[in-house]
Amino acid sequence: MRPVIYVDVLLCVNFFIDCMLLYISGRLAGGRLSRTRMCLGAVVGAVDSLVLLLPDIGKFLSLINTVAAAGLMSLTAYGIKDRRRLARGYMWLMLTTLCYGGLMTALWLYVSPPALTVTNGVVYVNISPLMLIGGTVLCYAVMSVGARAARRKNEINSVCSVKVTFRGMSVMGLGIVDTGNLLREPFSGYPVLIAERGFVEPILDDEFVYALDGKGGSNVRVIPYSSVGGKGVIFAFRPDFVEIEADGERHECDRVYIGVLKSGKVSSSASIIINPDILE
Repeated sequence: MRPVIYVDVLLCVNFFIDCMLLYISGRLAGGRLSRTRMCLGAVVGAVDSLVLLLPDIGKFLSLINTVAAAGLMSLTAYGIKDRRRLARGYMWLMLTTLCYGGLMTALWLYVSPPALTVTNGVVYVNISPLMLIGGTVLCYAVMSVGARAARRKNEINSVCSVKVTFRGMSVMGLGIVDTGNLLREPFSGYPVLIAERGFVEPILDDEFVYALDGKGGSNVRVIPYSSVGGKGVIFAFRPDFVEIEADGERHECDRVYIGVLKSGKVSSSASIIINPDILE
């Protein structure tokens, strides 16, 4: 006898499950994942979970549905602008989804808990509203703590020394390699490093400083960007070369731009964000 399935519970439970899967796959894929986009991607997955209400569609169609749903979730969560990030996110989402689905199927087959149902590749857990609210709070807390811990760990593990030389003058400091910094100068395709103003200001010419202060200026490359906080432009210059020492290896690159923040800090532990492409 098929258990009674409540649509609201089905949607809510799968929304939280998909949030966790997108969060995990996003961390594995690297870079920043907007919470808004993650939630929208989870909504797509939750709506797809309604296939559980259909008669058994078989393993093949169930797999096709999983592949298609993961694709739509990835497009929603990561967007189509950065195709490499989209591909990585989709790959990790598929792997985490298949692992989770396999675990739930094994639990359903061998333990057979009465509150758990797996049909057409969709998991349904019949839980009370109180447990649902408690689970929501717990998931949010775990995700927030995990995100902060991951950021701290990534900062510690990816800090490196950086030397920027421009017109014969140099500045040295600490940089942080961020897989989420995939910004490139649109005409040349060169990677862009993001620096604090105070770090590179000693080697900047007056024209560039005037531009940062909104007083005009020339010899400035304006580079558009988009981030979690929105879209905008950043002023950049092309240095003579950049030297980076990371993990005991020395890298030197002259095909690079330095984008300068008008104000604020890039990190508590570094003064410049390194685009990982220049370390390849």
